[in-house]
Amino acid sequence: MEKIKEKFRDKNIVMTPQRIAVWKVIDGNRNHPCVEFVYAEVKKHFPSISVATVYSILETFKTAGLVNELFIRKNKICFDPFTESHHHFLCKTCEKVYDIGVKCSLTDKKGVDGHTIEAIHGYFYGVCKDCLKDK
Repeated sequence: MEKIKEKFRDKNIVMTPQRIAVWKVIDGNRNHPCVEFVYAEVKKHFPSISVATVYSILETFKTAGLVNELFIRKNKICFDPFTESHHHFLCKTCEKVYDIGVKCSLTDKKGVDGHTIEAIHGYFYGVCKDCLKDK
């Protein structure tokens, strides 16, 4: 709990029981959970919480730099607590999202064609190695 307090304090986020519950679902989660998943998990402890509240909390975390928003799935926004630059792969068979270690040639972020690059996100789609094994 002390780590959460420190993290929130460093980012000027007011601690509430709901924010702590959302953070506990997100923190260290490599499954890139969508709002619906986070909502379902938090609702177990806070039955009256709304999807809008969970999304608002995730937006607060995003603005503070604690999570990145992913648009890899159609019609679903996912969140990633690992904010260092990296790319993602979506398996079209099992629908899992994986972090992948593809190197990008734009590592200096100085810009392209006069544009300033602030972030680089690559989305890859295909069939994961586990699903390929099952075939």
